Amino acid sequence: MELLLTNDGSHTLHHPTLNETYHSKFGAIEESKYVFLEKGLGDYLNNLTNYGQPTISILEIGYGTGLNALLFANYAIGNNIKLHYTGIDILPLSEAILTQLNYSEIIPLHTTDLFQQLNLAAWNAKTIVNDYFEINKIQADILEFDSSIYLESFDLILMDAFAPDKQPDMWQNKLYKDFFYLCKPGGVLVTYTAKGTVKRGLMEAGFLVEKLPGPPMKRHMLRATKPLQNETF
Repeated sequence: MELLLTNDGSHTLHHPTLNETYHSKFGAIEESKYVFLEKGLGDYLNNLTNYGQPTISILEIGYGTGLNALLFANYAIGNNIKLHYTGIDILPLSEAILTQLNYSEIIPLHTTDLFQQLNLAAWNAKTIVNDYFEINKIQADILEFDSSIYLESFDLILMDAFAPDKQPDMWQNKLYKDFFYLCKPGGVLVTYTAKGTVKRGLMEAGFLVEKLPGPPMKRHMLRATKPLQNETF
């Protein structure tokens, strides 16, 4: 893995086999914060009719460097909300690689060792990080993962696999249908891509899909919502 510095001063990694980076070269933190935290969790919370919901459940496809988990854990602490966070990845990064990333130096963290706590959390086991954040890192191939045990479990899904042209198996209609059933009614999926095939696949799976303005240097992103029972297409 090659360590790269992105435009906002934060690190990303270059995957040599796929010839692809884990985050946008135009700003790793900036992209993740905008796409997943603001347009995902932030807007979801703003639209909740029952804001007293005790816990928000989140699923990330492509745990990668743990940047999204760090942003969400930090947000939970700062906003006094409880998050249950599940991240799936087939090839977790080593601690030696993760310790090189500079996210803790750039993000104003409410807990200084938060990134280390997430990195040290065991895979395939639930870890209570603090009063606001619980994480379950699962090492699995999402294509073979038994999603039936998580039926309608998640308020928010973060689709953060490598780009469709680099990792097409992760962007197929079967997975979109799985994601639909994993979402609670009213639940949301967000992703950084606005590729037409992805939009159509999500719509065919049953989602209501919006094309939103994208992060820096990207025109658009997608947000997909699972309709409530009284909503129509």
